[in-house]
Parts: sequence; C-alpha cells; structure tokens
Amino acid sequence: LVYRTRSDRTPLPTSPDKLVNVDLDHSIELVGFSLNPPQAETDGSKLAITLFWQTLAPLAADYTTFLHLRTSNGVTVAQRDSQPLDGTYPTSQWQPHETIIDPLTLALPEDLPAGSYQLYTGLYQLDTLARLPVTNDTSGENAVLLGEITLP
Repeated sequence: LVYRTRSDRTPLPTSPDKLVNVDLDHSIELVGFSLNPPQAETDGSKLAITLFWQTLAPLAADYTTFLHLRTSNGVTVAQRDSQPLDGTYPTSQWQPHETIIDPLTLALPEDLPAGSYQLYTGLYQLDTLARLPVTNDTSGENAVLLGEITLP
C-alpha cells in the first residue's frame, strides 16, 4: 500500500467510498475512488478525489492519469492530467498486487454553473497519447465513468 500525504489536504481515506473494479489492459485495476468530502466540492473552486489503483502485472511504461468533468452533453468543463502521485512513484515501478492511493485535485472554473456533471478517468501513455484499453468500456473512448456529481 503506497500513498503520499500533503499538508494542504485532509487525511487520505484508506479504502474507497465507491468500488468500481474496472480492469485496464489486464495490467491495472481501478478498485474505486473517494470524493473528499463525498458528493461535494471542497471549497467551490476544486474537487478533491482519491483514486485507488491495484497493479495486476508488471508495468513497462509510465502512465498518466486523466480526470475529466463533463456536462450531460459530453463537453469537458474541467480536466487534469498528471502522473499518479504527481510523478513521485511512476507506474513502471509499481509491483504486482500493490495498491496505490492517488489523491488528485481537479480545479473547477469559477463560472461553472451548479448542476450535474459526469466524472471520467483513465490512464494513457504520454508519448503516444494512447489510452489503456478499458475492459467492458461503456464510454467508447477507453475511459472509466466514475459517476455523476452534483455541484451546488
């Protein structure tokens, strides 16, 4: 179990609030996620989310995580791309069956209207932009739909 804490965050959850158990290319599983605080934005300008990854097989590449917040029409209104754990522990170093707890903050536009949005995530190779295939992908774009989030 590997995670990194930051002084500007509340303590990280040790297990996900919501399980998704999605397989990416038979090498990484997205076990689940937690929103901090659950179902709400933290201060009106950012959304804190913690992703729980588990390595299923040795990884040769360093992958980048994407996090997209979209309208019901599929328009991306906020996006974050970064290596897990802000690059401090690249995926090529992850060991099989290791669980990685990855805290992320998604900056929200100041003029973002209240309403329901969909949150997507996944992994890709930065040099090729090729996303890891998602088993039973319902998005049509190798992305994991984490769910709908209502912002006040």
